[in-house]
Amino acid sequence: MDTVVPIFALIVSVIAITVSVYTFKRIHKTSIKPVLVFSNDIESPAERTSWYVQNVGNGPALNVMVGSGKKEGDWEAANSVLLPALSIQGRVHLDWIRAPKALVATYSDSFGQNYTSICVGNRNRVVESNLYPSLNNKTSLHQLRKHRTPSRSNT
Repeated sequence: MDTVVPIFALIVSVIAITVSVYTFKRIHKTSIKPVLVFSNDIESPAERTSWYVQNVGNGPALNVMVGSGKKEGDWEAANSVLLPALSIQGRVHLDWIRAPKALVATYSDSFGQNYTSICVGNRNRVVESNLYPSLNNKTSLHQLRKHRTPSRSNT
């Protein structure tokens, strides 16, 4: 009977420490998690819809690849672009995307955890994995905009 109380106390202590460590890891992960969402605005006077991707999470989004398609999973490789890292509340105008039916972003956090954000019918969802690793166009946003900007001649 003399050993029952110390053994019980030891078991309770181990359980308490395990729960504390698990809770700390979960809170820490949530405190640095990026969450990318897609939104749109109607631009006047052309009444053209402009799409944006914004980080509404608590950490930076790294290795951000954005694409569009006719439906979820049917991504057009030519429309996928590598964006610079998105800071907390960072927002990028997706000016090369016209009338998408579906949008996707694959990205990671500062610890290498992969995420996928998908928008279909103005509904966003986030998955904690890279659902589309093949979405890997080598075009960066800088290259895309550089080639789309009209060249100026010195005449």
